[in-house]
Amino acid sequence: MDTGVGIAAPFGRLLRALRQSRRLTIEELAEASGVSGRAIGDMERGKSRRPHRGTVTALAQGLELDDAAHAELLGAARA
Repeated sequence: MDTGVGIAAPFGRLLRALRQSRRLTIEELAEASGVSGRAIGDMERGKSRRPHRGTVTALAQGLELDDAAHAELLGAARA
């Protein structure tokens, strides 16, 4: 999936782009992923730049990402 953001973009921008492309609010993603809305907001604003792999996987599942998009999100989290 081409999000138009690119893997070099900060994790938060990529997360926000993916969430918005699915027309989800932070609260809806929190419910779908099990990650708190506050944590998601912090990640999107760049306050939390290096989330744990389990958190990224939970977000990917909540966003219903395919393998390629999940890998892109993981890569952005490691960058």
